[in-house]
Amino acid sequence: MATITGLKRGWSWLSQARPAGAGEEADGTGPAGSAGTLPPPKPFAPPHVPNPVYAIGPVRGEVGLLRQLVARILRDLPRRPSGLGLRDTTGAPVGRRQPVADLVLLGNLAAGGRDGLAVLDCIADIVAEPSLRLTLLRGPQEWRLCRLLAGECDGQDWLREGGISFLTATGIDPRLGGAPPRLRAEIESVLGPRRALLEGMPPSLLIGNMLFSHGGGQAAAPIEDQDAETLVLGAGIGRPPPRADGIWTVHAGPLTDLGGPRAGVLGLCTGVHYAQRLVALRIDTDGGLGLLEASEAPAAPQVQEAG
Repeated sequence: MATITGLKRGWSWLSQARPAGAGEEADGTGPAGSAGTLPPPKPFAPPHVPNPVYAIGPVRGEVGLLRQLVARILRDLPRRPSGLGLRDTTGAPVGRRQPVADLVLLGNLAAGGRDGLAVLDCIADIVAEPSLRLTLLRGPQEWRLCRLLAGECDGQDWLREGGISFLTATGIDPRLGGAPPRLRAEIESVLGPRRALLEGMPPSLLIGNMLFSHGGGQAAAPIEDQDAETLVLGAGIGRPPPRADGIWTVHAGPLTDLGGPRAGVLGLCTGVHYAQRLVALRIDTDGGLGLLEASEAPAAPQVQEAG
């Protein structure tokens, strides 16, 4: 059976190593002259992962596109090199009858679309797929919803970024946005056990030399010093610049054309709620990259190849 969110051999969860803003200068690079700054940039090596990896950008409640895309991933997987089982960081098999690929979702799963709860419910079907090891990363919507449910905010940021659509789709009166305690109670009732799924999402994932997170984190900060909030929400500078340590960044920014400049930074957002298009980035063990696409109109799998 596939596994979901947790520490596993061959990859690591980058959690909050220090409070957001602790010991940082205004530019977010750390104290002047400290060991928190990175050395001059190094040339980017090709992507390197111990087993095939697929990463999907924000789903935003579009459960039909998610199911269609996962089906295409499963059809594509047998053609991938070294698809014989998950590998650890040394390249050794992690055990028999293991999944053969990692599947990473970059957050913003439910709010903003038509079927938010259905997206959360279909996760169980993906987990049951024996070929895939699933990791759900936290996006801004999950981050802000969890803060609302914990009583840490009034939920206005979450409502503005897709929360209203989630309330409408689940039958909750949007006017409750002006009464946070009642709103929390209604959302908790609708979510039920799904709340544990939201709260269990890590902020990032490192596989080989590929860093996955919704916001991309701070390019100028060592990975071990990244704080969870920046990994989820981003550093506030738009598209993250390439890192100086040779680690690739895969984030939820505008979709990157694999045929154009891309060294070090790959975005996977397609505006799924409006464009009715969802893509998965495929990373092969030989460094190859490709895009698989699902769109509103069923069609044969489309794969964009790049060296």
